[in-house]
Amino acid sequence: DCTLTASSAAKVVVRTEIGKTYFIVVEGPPNLVQGRFGLTVSTLEAPRNDVCTGAVEIQPNGRPTFGSITNASSEYGRNYFCSYDFYAPTVWYVLEGTGGIVAVTTCSQELDFDSALSVSTGNCNTQQCVTNNAYNQFDCSISGRSAARVVFRTIPQVNYFIVVEGLNYNSQGHFALTASTLTPVPNDGCINATRLQPNGSVLGTITNATGSDSYCVLSTNNPSVWYNINGTGGVIEFSTCSQELDFRTGLSIISGTCGNQQCLVPSFSGSDICTTLSFHTELGVNYYIIVEGVDSPSEGVFRLSTRTIPTTPNAVCSGALPLPRNGSVKGTITNTLGVPTPCSERYNTPALWYTLNGTGS
Repeated sequence: DCTLTASSAAKVVVRTEIGKTYFIVVEGPPNLVQGRFGLTVSTLEAPRNDVCTGAVEIQPNGRPTFGSITNASSEYGRNYFCSYDFYAPTVWYVLEGTGGIVAVTTCSQELDFDSALSVSTGNCNTQQCVTNNAYNQFDCSISGRSAARVVFRTIPQVNYFIVVEGLNYNSQGHFALTASTLTPVPNDGCINATRLQPNGSVLGTITNATGSDSYCVLSTNNPSVWYNINGTGGVIEFSTCSQELDFRTGLSIISGTCGNQQCLVPSFSGSDICTTLSFHTELGVNYYIIVEGVDSPSEGVFRLSTRTIPTTPNAVCSGALPLPRNGSVKGTITNTLGVPTPCSERYNTPALWYTLNGTGS
């Protein structure tokens, strides 16, 4: 908003402590050998919710709360690690958990800057990050700027701090913040996983799904839904490729229990929006499959298909075939599996196993 010069002006807003000395450095662009400037220092009236202790209480009732980031300071250098952008001006809100799933969005006619949202629990001195997101509410048509949306499951009587951030070096701007209680998808969490059959398909959605706390997903901020299936002793292929798919997906496979998970195939997302992977299962073992919305879409529909596929014996380590000491073998990677070892180039590329007896040469 600086119209006094054709050059690029800079502005910083910082909350000061009484008696502390602050050093301000004026920098020129690379290769500039001379230039003049004027430096102005002003005392500002910051928003009352510029810091955590001034957080404004909101309710998940679908009614907008109007706010501004003008004259707000950033979280850089403070004890807050959940910011989407630590340099962005931020204002604080607080919401008491109800036990339900809550969506918070900046989508509104009032929004006049690119925004981000972050959510944490705890208190103003020590906080634990729940989620953050930006550039993900693509269906917001009432604003010309980028809206943000977060969805998270709440615990009754727990306070959730919500921070609105101004991205791309905005120093001022207005917004409306709306929190709503959602009807969750049936398979939003591990304990609600939907049962799959080895050969079939199910229609699913990530709309109103929360992020997963599993270390097997690409990002805990991505909306995720859960499925489970019993192993057949053979290879099962999982795929999200279908006409219904309208977002980029990731797939991961987990064994164990909801309280003690073991990541078998970390979330894999191909170059296309759909994902296909195959996995050798053990008979009777329960496996969890997570369908993840990559790049944090706020909604989407998919179809998850499963099929048993024939494969060669040496698609797994236990079926490794011996190599001749001097000679060659022919093979095919059709219907083979990824290699779940730290020695493989990639987890999900098709591979075959062989053994070779050492000769000392």
